[in-house]
Amino acid sequence: MLPDRDTAYCSRLGTVAEWDLQTGEPTGREFATLVDEACDVIPRAGGDGLLLHAPSAGATFVWALDGSGAARTLVARGRQLVGGISGDGVTVITKPLTGGPFSLWDIEKDAATGREAEWLSWVSPTVVENWSEPSGSTFLTTDGSSIRLDQEIVERMGEDIFPVPARPGPHAFVFAPQSDLFVAFDPTTGHRAGPFIEVPDIEGEMVHNRVSQSPDASRVALTYFDSGPRTTHTAVFDGRTGALVARGLAGTEGNVITHSGDLIAVTDTAVTRYGLDTLDPIASLPKPFSSGNTVEISDDERTMLIVGWDNRAALYGMRGRVKLADTIDAPSDELAQGAHLSHDGRLLVAGAAEGVIVWDLDPAVHAAAACEIAGRELTEVEWRTHFDDTRTTATCP
Repeated sequence: MLPDRDTAYCSRLGTVAEWDLQTGEPTGREFATLVDEACDVIPRAGGDGLLLHAPSAGATFVWALDGSGAARTLVARGRQLVGGISGDGVTVITKPLTGGPFSLWDIEKDAATGREAEWLSWVSPTVVENWSEPSGSTFLTTDGSSIRLDQEIVERMGEDIFPVPARPGPHAFVFAPQSDLFVAFDPTTGHRAGPFIEVPDIEGEMVHNRVSQSPDASRVALTYFDSGPRTTHTAVFDGRTGALVARGLAGTEGNVITHSGDLIAVTDTAVTRYGLDTLDPIASLPKPFSSGNTVEISDDERTMLIVGWDNRAALYGMRGRVKLADTIDAPSDELAQGAHLSHDGRLLVAGAAEGVIVWDLDPAVHAAAACEIAGRELTEVEWRTHFDDTRTTATCP
């Protein structure tokens, strides 16, 4: 037991597990010791972690209970992650764990940037939507300039509209409740950047799930819910004319257009790569959990992140089409996505019980961490499993 924590820690062969003293059930948090014996569990001074000593193996481990550790750092202590990473990989959106205004947070300096609002949300890698009473919604660039939507968009779509990003494309999109219309705009100017697109043959009310745009803005993929048949579909549109190119994929929860021109979509049971203009399947990937509403892929297409409705997150290596490492629990606000991948694929940020965890995804960093944890070189099987590479590399000095 630890002071100020309603938890206990029990060791068995190869792992130490956390238990909830109120329910008598395991919390799901474990520390893999990778040794064939139980460990002595010793609280660290201050109650922020445990020392785990395996006498026969001659090994001692440190379990930082705030979620930090090898290749990962806790930042924004006392805050929760409510928005993704800026294009330069420096800034995320947070708010206090106890509630309060949203704030942009510099994860390198571990400090707020000074900008707060009732609501902040990225609409592009460099622009956030800023909403506060009584001024309403404006767009703020990372250099501090302020932008508003063209009046033409407001007049056509109505006042009750909301912008959403469309990674990896250059534009964001505006939707309105109970409307079959949506439109692209340039987030750096607020100007309309494409035709007003109407989703045809909606039987009930349409609810937008996810939208993505190709890097050249020629294609737009929309995953939406139709309240008539009570199911989701994905439709692909010509971004320049608004014409419907393809539609299908019933049950889709999220999508992203890749830089190479394919579509990746997730359902309850599958992660599948499709031809963008045909929606014909190309390849499937393993899916670690049933839900999955968000797909993010790095600009170089080497790394992909899937986040479920329950904020479990899974990271994939796209070259080998394999899931990397364990599924991550990323708690966050009920309306917020609990984990995000940086545009360059270098960082993963995830919500944690005490703040925001920043994972460095550089293979060299993880190789060094693996040596530190295992105390030896990795086997060929371990290397292929955790590093998505057939070439083994010495990790221990």
